[in-house]
Amino acid sequence: MSGINPFDPERDPALGALLRETLTGADQAGFLARVRASVALTRQERTFDVLAGWLRPNIAAAAAIVLLGVAALWYQEAKAGAAGTATVAELLVSDSVPAQEILLAGLLEAR
Repeated sequence: MSGINPFDPERDPALGALLRETLTGADQAGFLARVRASVALTRQERTFDVLAGWLRPNIAAAAAIVLLGVAALWYQEAKAGAAGTATVAELLVSDSVPAQEILLAGLLEAR
């Protein structure tokens, strides 16, 4: 096994010289000015500024989803209520004698 490790923490002088030559070029002062200008632009846009820009659209989308969910639930309940379905307890307590007889006959028939 060779002793070369691509993740070696030691400096690579050849790579460092190549990077310095490529990045700085002939105009070292110009390169430094461009780097400083780039850093100044990035400092202006802070993390909270980016998050604040996302906040309004996300709140609007969440509100729309909640409203659609509430409307869907309201529609389902209105549709179920319009069908006139009655529970067993309501039928047993009702004044309608045929409904009580049908329920009791069904319960006693199973015995």
